[in-house]
Amino acid sequence: MTIRLSFGLLFSLIMAMTTACLISRISLNQTDVWLHLAFGEQWLDAGRLNIAELTPIGVPNAPGLNSYWLSQVVIALAWRMGGVAGIQALHAVVVLSRLILLGVLMRLMGCSDRRLILMVVVTLGLAIGHLPIFRPQIIAELLATPLLLIALWPGSFWWRGVPLGLILGIWSLSHGSFLIGIVMVATVAIGRILASTSLRSRLVILAETAGATLVTATVLALFHPTGIGAVADVLAMGANRAVRMQDEWRPLWSNQSLFPIILWFVSLFWWCWGLRVASIAEKRLPWQSLIPGLAFMMLPLMHQRLLVWWFLMVPILVAAAFKPEIKAETMPRPLRGWLMVFMALVAAVLLSGPIESWRRGSSDGFRVAAATPWAMGIALQDRIEPLGPNQLARGRVFVSESLGDHLVWRWA
Repeated sequence: MTIRLSFGLLFSLIMAMTTACLISRISLNQTDVWLHLAFGEQWLDAGRLNIAELTPIGVPNAPGLNSYWLSQVVIALAWRMGGVAGIQALHAVVVLSRLILLGVLMRLMGCSDRRLILMVVVTLGLAIGHLPIFRPQIIAELLATPLLLIALWPGSFWWRGVPLGLILGIWSLSHGSFLIGIVMVATVAIGRILASTSLRSRLVILAETAGATLVTATVLALFHPTGIGAVADVLAMGANRAVRMQDEWRPLWSNQSLFPIILWFVSLFWWCWGLRVASIAEKRLPWQSLIPGLAFMMLPLMHQRLLVWWFLMVPILVAAAFKPEIKAETMPRPLRGWLMVFMALVAAVLLSGPIESWRRGSSDGFRVAAATPWAMGIALQDRIEPLGPNQLARGRVFVSESLGDHLVWRWA
């Protein structure tokens, strides 16, 4: 299995570096990142979370609801290395890695240049609404990309369950959406079984899925604070009424903006069109792309936040519906050499700014986002202290599942 530089891969690499450069310049105006930074620093300092400082979202006194320790530790390390610019650099690196993995793995799967270019453009177009917002979910998207591609890899290999299980295990330590990854693997396996023509290959697919489940469960049991109970914690949080009332957890039709709804319809049409073209061209129904698509296209109708995973999967599912290209598209050796020099120059230009910003980032302080926990805590403290202990604060109060975490952190 070899990979050579082609025009499609070159385009995807340039788009990845350009996107990472732009991402590194975005202000951290989302409070999510500061909340997870606080937990990450607790993990680094104490090796655990202080249960008294957790807001029990789904189950009272449940310590595992905010225990995505791996992504939180990574965020805290980036903060200690470079302050605000360090977190921005981490954001850029995660996005860059995801796009490079997408291009390289699809190329190894035999994706043609034209299809690869189209897939990268569609991926960025669908992700434009959420990719600039840094949160642990961005790290989960990085893990979801190779997970889906490995699950869709042509052929049957009994050892496929090992990398699938390891990726799912790391995902489970990084974000609660790892249940989405489990559904990804399961639906792809069902599609591959339906597409298979022999009993042996179907048994191999079942063995792969069982192996992935076993490896994931082992990682959870060994490294997650609540072990296998993490699955129940995430389900309880998703079923909680307070969480379901938040805008991003409501059905897609409840969104006040038409943009996500229009984008969902466009992606749905493109997926249907792509699978129809593949069915005609390959003279077979692409079950491995059909079954996961049928499952994930419906999820945003229940929770619009799940639209992220549908958008991530659509381009990959369409590309995987076609058979691998037999003839490899390569460039003449002299041209490849000059293009590598060109790529190095492009990388130097695009990444020099973020690197310099990271080098000087420790002096940035907390001036990037106005809605940091510090700013919220100071403003609320100034309003609450004059009331005295026996007076009741009247008026509307905005409550979210993480407000208590913000205040405890600020006043600790």
